[in-house]
Amino acid sequence: MRSVMTTWNSGSKFVGGIQVSAQDNRLYKAFVLPNQLQVLLVSDPSTEKSAAALAVQVGHQSDPHNLPGLAHFCEHMLFLGTQKYPEETSYKTYLSAHGGRSNASTSAIATNYYFDVATPHLFGALDRFAQFFIAPLFTESATEREMHAIDAENAKNLMDDSRRMYQLMKSLANPAHPFHKFGTGNLDTLGVRPKALGIDVRAELLAFHKKHYSANAMKLVIYGKDDLNILEDWAIQLFSPIENKDVNPYLSGNAHPYETQQQGRYINVLPVKDLRTLELSFPLPSMQSLYLEKPNRVLSHLLGHEGSGSLCAHLKALGVATGVSAGLTRDYRDWSQFSVKISLTPKGLLEVPNVLNACFQYLHILNQTDAATMQKYFDEARKINSFQFQYQNKQAPINFVSYLTRNLQLYPVHHVASGPYIFKNYVDANLRQVLAQLTPDRLRL
Repeated sequence: MRSVMTTWNSGSKFVGGIQVSAQDNRLYKAFVLPNQLQVLLVSDPSTEKSAAALAVQVGHQSDPHNLPGLAHFCEHMLFLGTQKYPEETSYKTYLSAHGGRSNASTSAIATNYYFDVATPHLFGALDRFAQFFIAPLFTESATEREMHAIDAENAKNLMDDSRRMYQLMKSLANPAHPFHKFGTGNLDTLGVRPKALGIDVRAELLAFHKKHYSANAMKLVIYGKDDLNILEDWAIQLFSPIENKDVNPYLSGNAHPYETQQQGRYINVLPVKDLRTLELSFPLPSMQSLYLEKPNRVLSHLLGHEGSGSLCAHLKALGVATGVSAGLTRDYRDWSQFSVKISLTPKGLLEVPNVLNACFQYLHILNQTDAATMQKYFDEARKINSFQFQYQNKQAPINFVSYLTRNLQLYPVHHVASGPYIFKNYVDANLRQVLAQLTPDRLRL
C-alpha cells in the first residue's frame, strides 16, 4: 500500500492549490468572482496559442416540453451577435484573423463554449466571448436562419450510429425523467410546431438565456502566455458583469431514467454501418460522490482486461468476440449507467446467449473474489493511473480548457486536473454494491 501511494504522490504536485502532474511546469490559480462565477487560470509562458472555455450548467434536460432542442438552439444563437459586437460574424472573424477557432456543444446537463487564438490577441477574444453571457442579441433574422442550421445538423446525425443509439436510449427511457427528451432539435420542434401553437421562439430563447445563464452556474477556464495577475485582471474586468441569478443548476426528482419498467429489455438495432456490437447496460445510482474510490473503474479494469483468464480472452478463444470494453457510459448527479461492450464476430452474432452466459459467469467470479484480492486489483489500477497522470501528453490549449471546465463540474477545484486519475482508498462495500446491481433482471441489452 505504501509503495503504491508513494508512486502516486511522487508523480504529482500542488500548484496554486491544484494537483497536477509532477512534469507540469504551468502555473495555476483558482478563484470565484463576486458574481459567484468560478474561474481557473493557467499561465504557460511557452504556449503559442491561448484559449478559454466556459461551461454553463444547463443542457437539453432543461428544455421546455413544447420546445425540444431550445438549449442547443440557444448555444448556436450566442455566436451570432451581441449588443457590444452586433455583427453576426464579429467573434468568428476576429478569431480566424488571428489564427483561432471556436466551437461549442450542448449535452443533457451542460453547454460548453470554447476557443483558441494567437497569444497576443487573447484579450480581444475574451472580450467578445464574455458578451455571449452578458448581452446576446438573438436577432429575428438570425433566429429564423439558424433553425435551418439546427435542422441540417440533426439530419446529419440520422446516419451516425452512435447518435442513433443515443437517441434510441433516450426515447426508451422513463418519460418522467428529463433524460427522455430529444435534445438536438430540428425545424419541426423549433419552427413548425411552435408556430402552430402560437409560440414566439425568439422570446423563448431570450427567456431561456435569462433564466438559466447565471454566473453562479458557470465555470470559466482561461489559458494564456501572460502571467496570472494579468489573466486575473482580465477575468475580473470582462466576466464580472455577468448577472448572478442564484439559480440551482441541478435538476432533481424522484424518477430514474431506467426504473423497473425499463429494465430487463432486449433491444435489437439495425446499424447504418457494418457493426456487430453487444452492449450490456445496467442502471446505477450516481457514482460522482465516489470519485476517490472509483468502484466502477475497478470493475472496468477487470472486465476490460485482455490477458490470460480474462473475459475477453475466453470470448476470443470461443471465436465469438474480438474485443471487450467496460465502464460508465452515463454519469450524472442523479444517476449513472455501467456498460459492457463486446465486439462480436459473425459467429458471436449467432451465439448471443452463450456470450451473455459467459459475461454473467465472469461477474459471478468477481462476486466470489475476496476483499484482499480486490484490493490488489485496486492497487494495480491506481498504479497504472498514477503513471498515466504523471506522464500524460500535453494537450492543445483548446482541448485542455474544455477538459478542465468539464471537470470543474464534477470534482472539487483542487482535483480539477487529477480527479479522473485518483484512486485514493479501496472500499469493498462500495464495489459490492455496484456488483450487486449488475444482474440479469436489471439488464438492458
